[in-house]
Amino acid sequence: MARYVDTNLGDSQMGAADTSASPVLNSWKEIATYLRLGVRTVQRYEHTLHLPVRRHHAKARSAVIALTKDLDDWLRSSPTRADVATTQSVRGWNALRAHYDAVIRLNHNLKVLMERIAVAQEIQNRKGKQ
Repeated sequence: MARYVDTNLGDSQMGAADTSASPVLNSWKEIATYLRLGVRTVQRYEHTLHLPVRRHHAKARSAVIALTKDLDDWLRSSPTRADVATTQSVRGWNALRAHYDAVIRLNHNLKVLMERIAVAQEIQNRKGKQ
């Protein structure tokens, strides 16, 4: 299932929930509030869409911080629903084409193998008759 951020919110809705927001957000809850998303969604976006968060000690479960400027830039460059649909369509077609090509190669290889087996059996039969 594809994940995307709807960046068609308009300038008035993008970014901070209020204008007094600090340039540094110090928790998942602050980041989620700033983006107007749930905490779990923001955490998922870190992994799936490379949400720009920083960890104090570069450990997987350490506290996170995020700069509002980084988040705003990320929002502007995030894929839209149309981008995701186009990408999925192209990926789907490419996967289908690759599968089709693999089936064609497999059928060809199977045909060659069957011909070689037939030749080997014919040779074996000739040796048995001698």
